[in-house]
Amino acid sequence: MILRCTQKLLEASGSKPEEVEIEPEGLLGEWYANTVALPFRGRSVVMFTSASTLLTVVAPGKVLRTTVPVFRERLPALLHRIGLPAEWVARQRIGLDEVRVTKTRDRHVLGCMNDLAYMLQIHTEDDHSFDRIDWDGLENRLSRNLLSYQGYEPADRRLYRLAHGDHA
Repeated sequence: MILRCTQKLLEASGSKPEEVEIEPEGLLGEWYANTVALPFRGRSVVMFTSASTLLTVVAPGKVLRTTVPVFRERLPALLHRIGLPAEWVARQRIGLDEVRVTKTRDRHVLGCMNDLAYMLQIHTEDDHSFDRIDWDGLENRLSRNLLSYQGYEPADRRLYRLAHGDHA
C-alpha cells in the first residue's frame, strides 16, 4: 500500500517520506492521509482517502504510528458495510500489511479531501461530543457524498461497481 501523506501529517508523525517509484497494486493500493482538527478542543483524526475511489476511513489521533493500525481495522469493516464480498475484502486486507509512506502528488484528490474534511467536521459537530461520535455512521455518510472528481458518483457505489468488475 502506498500512503501519500500531507506535509502537515508527515511533520506531526516525525516521518520521512520514501521515494516511491512503483505504481500501487489493486483498486485500493494508494491512499492519501491528512490530519483534520475536530470541533472538540484538542481532538483530531487522520482521514485516509482512497486515491481511486475517494472512499474515506477515519481514525482518531494525530500521527501515523497510532492511526495506521486503526485504519487497518476500520477499512475491512467499512468494505463489509458497503456490501462487498468477503473474499474481495480479504484480498484487500493483504495489501495493508506493507505501507510505503510518501508525499502527496494529486491536487484533485487533495481538493476532494478538503471537501470531505469540511463534511467530517460538520457531521462530528452534530454529535456534540468527541465521545459520542459514531465512527461507522460517519464513514458511511462520507462514503455517500457526491464529489465532482468522480463524476458525482458516491464512493460506496463506485467501489461496489469497480469491485464487481464494472469498469465503465
